[in-house]
Formats: sequence, structure tokens, C-alpha cells
Amino acid sequence: MLKIFAVSLCMAVAAVAAEKPQAPKGIPWPGGVWKKDGKEYAAGSFVWIKQADWDKYVAAKAKWDKENPQGGIEALDEVNAVRAQRGLPPFQYDEGLTQAAQACSQFRADRLIQGHTSNDFAFLPAGAHAPAAGCAAWDPSMGWGACCTYDRYTYAGAAYAMGRDGRRYMHLFVR
Repeated sequence: MLKIFAVSLCMAVAAVAAEKPQAPKGIPWPGGVWKKDGKEYAAGSFVWIKQADWDKYVAAKAKWDKENPQGGIEALDEVNAVRAQRGLPPFQYDEGLTQAAQACSQFRADRLIQGHTSNDFAFLPAGAHAPAAGCAAWDPSMGWGACCTYDRYTYAGAAYAMGRDGRRYMHLFVR
């Protein structure tokens, strides 16, 4: 019975993963060298994507992300497990901080921003407060990583989103 459940669970996860919208591939930028910001890029470094294709992808991805949030309690469980290894008390779940962490991690993953945004705290919903935030963009095999993980706060919201570069974009808001 347990084996049937495990197989069913794996198939369900694979089905959800298969439904996630993928960014359009586009076609390589023609020409020999493209100069931008004082640097030279070889042909193929950039791609042309039809605006209609991109808009369709953005709408489908927003719908998928809303229906399949990443992080939340699962991410906070991972943070608390890492904290427990150092003998620290677990963070308490905070819905507002979690919403902010989900939005910020997705924003960073979509843009491959490996550090903080220009204002992480802009992602906090009305009524939520966080004096600090931590983030990281690591290979998934490295586990959880973000500043503030080992700090002495009480409440937290944690989330991650996968970037197209294969990194896991993690974000943690604490108070």
C-alpha cells in the first residue's frame, strides 16, 4: 500500500512539474558582435522573443505560480531544521512574511538576481513588518542558505523559487 502511495505521489509531482509553463526559447540574435554597456557579446548571446509569446508565457506563469506556491511552511520547516542543528529555537510561521518571501524569491528567480533586490521590503504586504531579510541563490544540493537563518528573531517567512539557471532562489523575512 505504501509503495502504491509513493508511486502515485511521484506521478502527481511529475504531472504538476510538467504543467509549469516554460519561457519561450526565441531565436538567436543575428550578427557577429553585439556591444552593450561597454562589453562585447558574441552572436547568440541574446535571443529574439515575440512579444505575444512572452506575454502569453508571463500570464500562464503567473497563473501557475498562484496555484502552485513554493515555499511557505515547507521552506520554513527546512530553515528550522538547519536552526535545530545549531541548537537554536524554531522560527514561528508568519503569513505576511511568507507572502513577501514568496513574491521576492520569485521576482529574483525570474530575473536571476542572486542577491538582494533594490528594496526587498517593498514585497511586504500591508500590515506586515520585518526588520531584516536574508537571501541566497544556490544549487539545490547545497540545502537552505540565507542570512538571518541563525539570528535570534521569533517570527519568519521563508520561500524559494527555481531560476532557469537551475539555482534555488531563497528568501527569508524575519521579525
